[in-house]
Amino acid sequence: MQSLAEWSWAEDVVYACECGAYFAAQRWRWVDGEAEAELVETLRTNGPFVGECPECHRGASAQGPWLIVRPAVQQATLILGSEQRGDVVEALREHLRLVGQRAGMVRRWLLQPEIIFGAQGVTRDTAVEAIPIEPEPTTDPGWVAPSAADVEWAANGELDIIDGNVMVRLQLADATVRVWKGAEIVARPIHLRGYGYPLLGVRLIATYLGEQAVIDGLIDVGDVEAHEVFARLAQDFALQLVIHGPRGSTALTRDIRSPGLERNAALCLESASGLLAGGDFRPSAFLDSTAQLAALNAVDRLAPADVVMHAGDHDTIATAAEGWAALEHLDQASGRENLTRLLEVDGLELAAYDHIRRSVLSAAVEFGLTPASRFWRRILGPEVGPNAEAIVQRLARTRASGRGGDLPGEAGVENWYRMKELADRKRVPYPPELRDALNLDEGGRGPKRPLGRRRSAQPPMVASGVIGDSGPSTPAPPAPPPSRNRLAKATEILEGVPTMEELNGVIRSMEEFDADEILAILPPLAELGSSITPGMVDRLRSRRREVRQSAAILLGLARDGRAIDPLAKALLAEETNVWRDIARALGNFGPRVVGSLCDLLRRVEPATRDYAANRVARALAEVVLSDGISRSGPGRHAVEALVDVQDPVIASAATHALATLTDVSSAGEEIRGERPLAENTAVRGFSRRAYEAITTPELDILMEDDFEEVR
Repeated sequence: MQSLAEWSWAEDVVYACECGAYFAAQRWRWVDGEAEAELVETLRTNGPFVGECPECHRGASAQGPWLIVRPAVQQATLILGSEQRGDVVEALREHLRLVGQRAGMVRRWLLQPEIIFGAQGVTRDTAVEAIPIEPEPTTDPGWVAPSAADVEWAANGELDIIDGNVMVRLQLADATVRVWKGAEIVARPIHLRGYGYPLLGVRLIATYLGEQAVIDGLIDVGDVEAHEVFARLAQDFALQLVIHGPRGSTALTRDIRSPGLERNAALCLESASGLLAGGDFRPSAFLDSTAQLAALNAVDRLAPADVVMHAGDHDTIATAAEGWAALEHLDQASGRENLTRLLEVDGLELAAYDHIRRSVLSAAVEFGLTPASRFWRRILGPEVGPNAEAIVQRLARTRASGRGGDLPGEAGVENWYRMKELADRKRVPYPPELRDALNLDEGGRGPKRPLGRRRSAQPPMVASGVIGDSGPSTPAPPAPPPSRNRLAKATEILEGVPTMEELNGVIRSMEEFDADEILAILPPLAELGSSITPGMVDRLRSRRREVRQSAAILLGLARDGRAIDPLAKALLAEETNVWRDIARALGNFGPRVVGSLCDLLRRVEPATRDYAANRVARALAEVVLSDGISRSGPGRHAVEALVDVQDPVIASAATHALATLTDVSSAGEEIRGERPLAENTAVRGFSRRAYEAITTPELDILMEDDFEEVR
């Protein structure tokens, strides 16, 4: 078999010449109509056989079925001879058989080719010479810019990977090719929502004489190749633009790199995969949605998010007024839909957003400003103060001192009310400065808060009932759905200063939460540190996988020594792939878990030692990785010391751990969102979402905004 292009292929056959001789010839099965336009014209004239008789030097010339493929427009055309009009069904069966031979190339459009009947069988007397195709026009230094009316400013292409190179391919007219040849091009990953199917791909934007042209290279997220493409982009966001001219030959090839968007590529793939897994789409949904996109012009496609944000925003904040304006901008830009648009469509790098958020919140603390509730967990850390009370006091003292100048208009009053709300939520006493600013009496009562804009576009939610209490409750009208009611109450409890009874009630109630509700309460649970240990240890025996998984993840983050032995036991007892999360949790403790893991191997029955050694080896590998990038700290030293111990099972587990560090490290990067999931199983997918919920709560499925006025 010969392959001239990714889609073109031919088979070696024996051809019987009219002179009676037999010789080897090629029979073309598929031809890429975009990359091999001249070959297509030749085969249309002479048939799919190519070769020359060694006796009479006649060229092979006979009809038979063959396929023209045009990937950029997702079109397949089956060419049949006119004498095959009665053999259509048989020809389609043969076509599907050949598709099955190239399973890695299967696309929906290949399964439903257009059928065209060619000429009668070609003979030497009727054969005609193919008309030569003129070469593509070359660019001359004195060329005249194409008319804007002749340019296709918005187009769809196919995103593909060929020989390890990611590329966007499509066919465009001469005028448009000239635009992309001379323009400055930027690329970004995209996940487009709202088209009836998650559209995943790469957006290329060309700036040309003050105008912008856009090409959206798309790939079906349900195609296994999509994961290969985005795995490559998540490592290095580099690709090639390949444009074919109207005659089919390659008119332009451009290499494009956009470093810094690798994490965005991983985010786009995971969010699109999540929507695909959670939806019920008809077979034509991908093609229908691409058709919708194709109808949009460049202006509509490039419309920015409602609240724009760019890398470098708020790098320098010199006054309290600037800090307040930056806080408001950050709050508005971080709304769920807006932030999703910024990161998955507009090309704002995740690292740039992280930097802006850190800069703005750091300035807020410096000037005594209280951010919106969605960011509270990010200022309630030990680097700001030892506890919530100390942090509220620090904010109040700083603002009362006037550091950075006064706040404009009503911002000053709003800042004090936000500070009061934070104190109420965390159940800490009001600082004197806060009481004076709002004229609060001993009971905390004072003037009513001025009416202002809500920080959330969603209506307020009312929560009632007691978490963990099976007794009846009476929701206040209008009542949200029971599950949202329950989640709102849980969030209110966790974001305050919960008693152990309240905390354990929330943890027990996780058994009744669905997966999204569990994800929503992980961030505030993670903030509570070791106080969650007893309740989470009990959840390691939950009947629900998501609860066991969440418990393992949270215990690993808390690093409370009381959890080591229960986690070690769960490592062997877990019957699903959650055991990998348990191994990762044990690894977070570092070398201090090595003794417990060795004791675990010593106690197992001989019949299960291989099984146990494999799981312990994974945990030991995670211990080594806890050293960080160097992998040469105390974790590695502790594991290497086990290689030479006398117990062969322990020595074997340690050796296996050191040999699998690369694989275990890659798996951890997938879970932390640093690269796409190689296999998006339910267990791995939940782990990924759990870590995202804890580390980037602004992207949670259920946002804090949903519960900001719970009382």
